[in-house]
Amino acid sequence: MKPIDGELICRYAAACEYAFTIEEHNISGGLFSAVAECVSQTTHTCTIRPIGIKEHYPHGNVVRRARELEGLDVKSIVNQIISSIG
Repeated sequence: MKPIDGELICRYAAACEYAFTIEEHNISGGLFSAVAECVSQTTHTCTIRPIGIKEHYPHGNVVRRARELEGLDVKSIVNQIISSIG
């Protein structure tokens, strides 16, 4: 995923305990991968959690229902973040 402002990402990661990426496609090779790559090259201890589609193709649904099934609706995203930060 280019171009990406790695310096800006690292600046925010230095100020946070947790960071979340949210993407409506596969996590692999997307925003999570780019953010994790940037932060891994620093000494920051920010925990990065991806929220997105796991390694499969979500078959035919209306967008709203597909988001619910994949945990990408607002309620699911909030619940995932809350459970991650305890």
